[in-house]
Amino acid sequence: MTVAVHQKSTSNHDTIFPFGSTILIKNALYVEGYSNKTIFKVTDTGDLNRKRDLYWFDVYFGLKNATNDKNANEFGEKNKNIAYTAY
Repeated sequence: MTVAVHQKSTSNHDTIFPFGSTILIKNALYVEGYSNKTIFKVTDTGDLNRKRDLYWFDVYFGLKNATNDKNANEFGEKNKNIAYTAY
């Protein structure tokens, strides 16, 4: 599974974690269509207006199609305190 993370700042467009970094979460997230996941790979940036916490990440469900849209909608927006390590 891949994710998007914030840029370091509005003037520094590097991501808070470099592309290719791994995010390892402590407690698995159930991701519709993919089962329980604890490992995610940083491949994109998102939420450029910083509407979310700096260390937020967005799970990517793939190119737009009916199945991916359904899975993303069922996953929804999780406002959890998710403990994770990035490396």
